[in-house]
Amino acid sequence: STIMLNTIGIFSGNKDFSIVSIRGIEYMLRPNQSKIVQVIYESAKEGVTGLPYREIANRTDLTIHGKMSNYFQAELRVKDLFKYSKRYQKYFLITE
Repeated sequence: STIMLNTIGIFSGNKDFSIVSIRGIEYMLRPNQSKIVQVIYESAKEGVTGLPYREIANRTDLTIHGKMSNYFQAELRVKDLFKYSKRYQKYFLITE
């Protein structure tokens, strides 16, 4: 059993976000996916509601010319972990 230290609502993640869980479904994350989740999680804990991809890229040293779906293409999709607001062009962790 993995110890989930980082929790908001129905979202939880282990220490380095290599394993996260939403509604009890566990996902194993690759390093860049973990970085993305950690940045959005930490901003949510600080009260920031959602981040645009460009801000996520800047905070994680990922390419700003890419897009979020580039990092979530195989068995794990962006929509599995995040809500996206087209209006605000921001990504939010699924926490409820």
